[in-house]
Order: sequence, then structure tokens, then C-alpha cells
Amino acid sequence: EHYGIEDMKVVSSGGSMGGQCSLIFARYSDHHIISVVSNCPVCDMTYHYVERFDTEHSIADAYSDAEDFEEALKAHSPLHQVDFMPDVPYHIFHCEEDKSVNKGMHSDKMVPALRNAGRNVTYDTIPGRGHCNLTQEMWDKYQDFVLSAFSCMEKEQFETLLRKWCGILRITPPWDVKLDLITDPAFRKTGDIRIDPDDRKAVVVLNIASPKQENAEEVLVHELMHLKLYPLDQVTEALITANFEDGSPASDFAYTQFFQNLEITVEELTKCFLAAFGESKSLSFGRCEGQKSFDELYNGLSKLE
Repeated sequence: EHYGIEDMKVVSSGGSMGGQCSLIFARYSDHHIISVVSNCPVCDMTYHYVERFDTEHSIADAYSDAEDFEEALKAHSPLHQVDFMPDVPYHIFHCEEDKSVNKGMHSDKMVPALRNAGRNVTYDTIPGRGHCNLTQEMWDKYQDFVLSAFSCMEKEQFETLLRKWCGILRITPPWDVKLDLITDPAFRKTGDIRIDPDDRKAVVVLNIASPKQENAEEVLVHELMHLKLYPLDQVTEALITANFEDGSPASDFAYTQFFQNLEITVEELTKCFLAAFGESKSLSFGRCEGQKSFDELYNGLSKLE
């Protein structure tokens, strides 16, 4: 509320007691939890209380004000709160040589309990490693799980926008349109569209890894506008190829002028529709950042007398 963020989506994550917190935060939080990932988590607080000499003292001190000490431990014990855990994806990691948080008494019990409660759980155990000491491969999986949760949410949001704009632009029917979100940093374009005119199918491609435009809705509408104008596109190209020799200066000039003005027209139509129907009406200026300034363009030219 303080920062004006609506429907903030949270991946709850942590390791050891932080792993316990990641699970119990998901249990009690009012935030929109979309997934949980935990590394060697404490799952049974009633056992962890007597698991080590130091934990007995620290946990007793932490809950010293509780009216019912055992009930307080259970209230903050993920294993005892399984039935109330949110129905989201879980990924739990536990090292097999963990001497601080016993794998058999914590994760090995928590995972089947979650699955029995109908939750979707991925469980990775790491041989030969001590407490929270994941291999690089497992750290990569940990991070990928976090990022994939947000990618899934983005896909749902983009799918909703795709359906909305296909309706506004009267594209479906007759076209079948699919969305492809690209996470490969090597993909240089912000958006693209692949069209099969014979089967009247199209794939809208959006770069969510390193987009150059700030407003993704603008990019989506821009690509759909290309599909809307595709018949005119094909007629114009056919006229050029029919009247100019391929590779000739005249043909190159006609193609250049056509594609430049097509892009200008598509973007102007996009701006108009975005202003009228867009959820995000702000325009992207990402391409401007890579352009030379007026002074840079004219640097070194002689002044007019």
C-alpha cells in the first residue's frame, strides 16, 4: 500500500530457519504467494527444539511469552500446518550430509505430507553435501524455479492481453493466434510475428528477457496490427515484385519506402488503439535511447553563413 503496488506477487524463499520462514510465511501471509522454495528447511519445530543444544535455548527464548509453548511451536511448524499451506508449486532442497537440520526428520517428512495434501512438490536431495551447501547445479535449479514462477505469471497476463486485443482488433476468428515468450538473452528483437497465411495461424513472439521497449502491451498490439494489415502487406509486396526487377535500385527503393511507411503506419495505429483501449497507455521510448542526439548528428558540419 505504501508504494502503491497492486497485487504484489511473492516467491517465498529461504534456507535453514529461513527455509522454515519461507514455508510458514506462505502459510500466514496476506500477500499473493505464487511459489515456495526452501533449502534445508526446518519443518518440524517441535523436533528442532531438542535437535541441538543451541536450538533448545534460542527457541525457548523466542517463544518464552507464549501461553502454550507446545502449541506455539506447532503454529510455527510447517509440518504441523500442511493442511493450511497455499496450493502453489513448492521446491524443496536438502543436503544428505546435513548435521544441523536432519533431513530425515524435516524435509523427508514434509515433502510426502505436502503431496498427501494435494500440493505440487519438487524435491531434490544433494548427496555428499552439508547444511545448505548446494552444488552449483542445484543453485541454478533454485534460481530457475524462482524466475520461472514469475515467467508463468507473465505468461498468464500476456495470454489475457492477447485474448483482449484479438477481440478488439477482430482477429480471432478467423485467425488462430498463439503467444511465444522468449527468455533467451541472445534474441535481439523486442517483438516479432510469424504468419502462416495458408492455415491462417500466427505466433506472436515477445522478448521478456531483454526487451528494448518499456510497455509490453504496446509491443503486443504492434505485432497484432501487422497481422491485421497482412493482406495489404502481401498485395503491396506483390505489386513491387511484379513491376520492378528483383535487386534493381527501383525495387530496393520501393521495398525500403514500403517497409518504412508500413512500420510508421502500424505504430501510429498502435498508439491510437492503445490510447483508447490500453491498460497501460504509456508509450515506449526505448529505441530513442540508442539514437544519436541532434548535436551528434550534426557534429563537425560547417555552420551555414
